[in-house]
Amino acid sequence: MTDRELRTESDVGSSASLLTLICELARWSHGAAAVSVAIIDGNGLEYVASSGAGADEIVGTRLGAGEGLAGFVAATGQSLAVRDAVSDPRFNREVAERTGYVPNAIQIVPILDADGDVTGVMSMLDRGHHDDVPNDPPFALPGFADLAAALLTRSQPDGGRVVEVARRLDEMSSRDRGAALTAISAVLDAIAR
Repeated sequence: MTDRELRTESDVGSSASLLTLICELARWSHGAAAVSVAIIDGNGLEYVASSGAGADEIVGTRLGAGEGLAGFVAATGQSLAVRDAVSDPRFNREVAERTGYVPNAIQIVPILDADGDVTGVMSMLDRGHHDDVPNDPPFALPGFADLAAALLTRSQPDGGRVVEVARRLDEMSSRDRGAALTAISAVLDAIAR
């Protein structure tokens, strides 16, 4: 396998706990209700990792090609932010209801391999807007998506976006930053293998 090839299904399964860790870090740093990762598998998407509301229910869920907001992002490679998800005709309410959590707002970014091809998507539901959540620029979530891409494809994450992840780490308390750095180190060690 070359550095640019997507890992096999068994590799993705063995990486699921690290992808979940990336989801947890993204969810915590954005104050979101949930963050999930879905990978392109055959003719659709399969959710392989999640943290937060509905996490256990969404993992293993499959969507057809182009289905729902996540399918749109996977098909087009365009990031998407929707403030009123249920009003968007692309929103798959049935899937949301099965998880037990129907979001108001959703942000979805593509997970890209080293060639710029979409290998999956990272979704964030109902990002927090309270005082203890740092104000994040639009490229903060893609920084976490780059970490997921690096794990899935064994490529190097985009430096500029990872700098944004580092900025968010700098805003954390020293205790939380230590835990986050330990988690990120585990992900980077897995990428290096």
